[in-house]
Amino acid sequence: MGGYVFLGAGPERTEMTTLAAPSRDGAAERWPGMKNTGRFWEYCFNAFPEGILVFDSGFRMASANECALELTGMKGEEEHPAYAELFPEAPVMDASLLRNMDSGTVIEHIVTPLRRRSGEKIPVAARFISIHAERDEPCLLCVLLPACDTGAWASAGAPANLKRFGIVSRSKSFAHIQRVIGDIARSSAPVLIFGESGTGKELLANSIHQLSERSRAPMVKINCGAIPETLLEAELFGYKKGAFTDARTDKAGRFKLAEGGTIFLDEIGDISAQMQVKLLRVLDKQEYDPLGSVRTEHTDVRVVAATHKDLWEMVKNRQFRHDLFFRLNVMSITIPPLRERREDIPLLADLYIRSHCEQVRGKAPSLSPEVLQILYEHSFPGNIRELHNILEHALVLCRGAVITTEHLPSYIFKAIKLEDPIPEGSLRAQEEASIRRAMLEFGGNAARAASFLGIHVTTLRRKARKMGLFPWRG
Repeated sequence: MGGYVFLGAGPERTEMTTLAAPSRDGAAERWPGMKNTGRFWEYCFNAFPEGILVFDSGFRMASANECALELTGMKGEEEHPAYAELFPEAPVMDASLLRNMDSGTVIEHIVTPLRRRSGEKIPVAARFISIHAERDEPCLLCVLLPACDTGAWASAGAPANLKRFGIVSRSKSFAHIQRVIGDIARSSAPVLIFGESGTGKELLANSIHQLSERSRAPMVKINCGAIPETLLEAELFGYKKGAFTDARTDKAGRFKLAEGGTIFLDEIGDISAQMQVKLLRVLDKQEYDPLGSVRTEHTDVRVVAATHKDLWEMVKNRQFRHDLFFRLNVMSITIPPLRERREDIPLLADLYIRSHCEQVRGKAPSLSPEVLQILYEHSFPGNIRELHNILEHALVLCRGAVITTEHLPSYIFKAIKLEDPIPEGSLRAQEEASIRRAMLEFGGNAARAASFLGIHVTTLRRKARKMGLFPWRG
């Protein structure tokens, strides 16, 4: 690995200092009192009370300290078991995941069985951390404690790191989801996800599946609101040859395709009363009848549903069955809209820009302070989907290293103007609000904003600087 890593465990990210193992001569210059640097680092490595395992980019164990050897029952580092052998029930890891994570990022923080050399399984609390050693392939570091000694590190109660699923947040309104998502994933109970359109309900459903024991089986998705009622039953449950005019062959339904895994029913609030009855039967008895079949099919599928509607209000108005609501709502998650988690806008923007540029253009541009300010002030009725659309528009126009206000779609300035009335109060406050709105209206062009306000552009810039407004272009 080229060095050892000292860790300070934080809930979302591990603070770490990588101490590269220099040549002995170099070490002697830096620490004159040391005569044997290699032994010093070995002593430090073995002094940790936690077990420390290092896996190479091929996910074979490359190194282990004494505590880890004791936990695993291995006799020495001549043994090099694979990650999947030691952690048979832990989430699947791959090299692309490590390459896309910042060094020191906690990928997982879970309680999972550790398979010892004897074949015995013991529960351990494990933190899996991506490490990027200089000039080397990224590797995986694992910090272990017996679960009985740790209170399961609060039963893996630290916020889950969902970045690999496209979910990032530092907001308090999202923190509860990060705390409970691991527990929800480990169960097989139905999940109902509430959230406005564009908040990321499908991403969250995917993370639940990927963190669950069903992750090696398929996750099948269907938008119930996008399929006509007459076809939805055939899509969900399949049909037999001859069931209707165009049924020339048997076709498996989505529940059959998701066997052993998860089915994601998006826009569940749009299904008909008749379909609600049939779905209730699947949830209650784990069985259904394909169209045209005389044989009942049994299913082992976890149901995760989502809606942007107020299902409880629909229940009260007799538009949605109360028994189906309660069967779906065993575990529920409400995703806050983007306007309630504005502090996440820079994180979400950075994640999208980097992901987009990896596929399309190479180096990712940054957002100017003016653009960030405008994004902070926008209400985002389309939530994260709208943010992505704004950023994609900007990336098409931006040819430099910084996205500026001229790269943003024009509607966002008009939207902010409509949302932000001029406040009552002092003349200074009204003047500042007028200048600010004019600048937003004209996309940050100071000359056009000054002309609109009837003042000289130099005067506008001077007033803007005095008021501490952002340094607009033009």
